Amino acid sequence: MSVKKASSFVKEVMARITGDSDKATAERNYRLASAAIEGQLSTLTGKKVKAEVELETKQENLESAIYPTKLIGDSSDYCRSIGSCQKGIDEAQDKLDSIEDTIDYFEALKIKINS
Repeated sequence: MSVKKASSFVKEVMARITGDSDKATAERNYRLASAAIEGQLSTLTGKKVKAEVELETKQENLESAIYPTKLIGDSSDYCRSIGSCQKGIDEAQDKLDSIEDTIDYFEALKIKINS
């Protein structure tokens, strides 16, 4: 056996004894965690855009309910339609707020693991 092979073997054994493999695992986990967080932020950004468009549509629907272009036949239906549209806006706003809160959380987590 050559001295070079023995030296390589000894270095590997010493690395395992002294914990170099733990460092390698930590470095891999950091890369994996960073990629996971970036992927999550990307997904959430897409969801946020969809939620913003949904909210805008709900707001337009409310305006259409408030200012109908056809004769109001039943005042109860008119009021019910407005209430339903407002409820849709409230739900869409809650959904958007939740997504934004989650984005904020992952942005803070990204900073935390990078510091």
